[in-house]
Amino acid sequence: NFSWGNIQSLKHTPEKNGIDMMKELRKFYNQHYYAQNMGLVVIGGYTLDELQKHVVKSFSDIPAMPRVDFMSEEDNQFYDTLAIQRENAGTWDQTSHTPIKNFGMPFNTDSLVHISRIIPVKDKHN
Repeated sequence: NFSWGNIQSLKHTPEKNGIDMMKELRKFYNQHYYAQNMGLVVIGGYTLDELQKHVVKSFSDIPAMPRVDFMSEEDNQFYDTLAIQRENAGTWDQTSHTPIKNFGMPFNTDSLVHISRIIPVKDKHN
């Protein structure tokens, strides 16, 4: 899962270490962005046939399986540590676990001690 980043983590540090960030992001996308790694919920005021037509049109280009299968053993080990672990996949009892907690918070916990109370200046509701 890719959930956060900043100019330091996405540009400066990779450049300093000789890493092509666009290449790495494309590799990650090609390896993890595929239909069997996704779930889809559709709600709409249309008939089921119309909803199905729109879903097929919108999502049929997404491959069923990963686009690439040629990573080094080191890359495979690294990405395996990032993989979402699924139990009972494809059933109503499916549960998913992500290892993102192993990487810590994307910001300093000191920033959590502030409470902001905001009062709207003007009510904009109709």
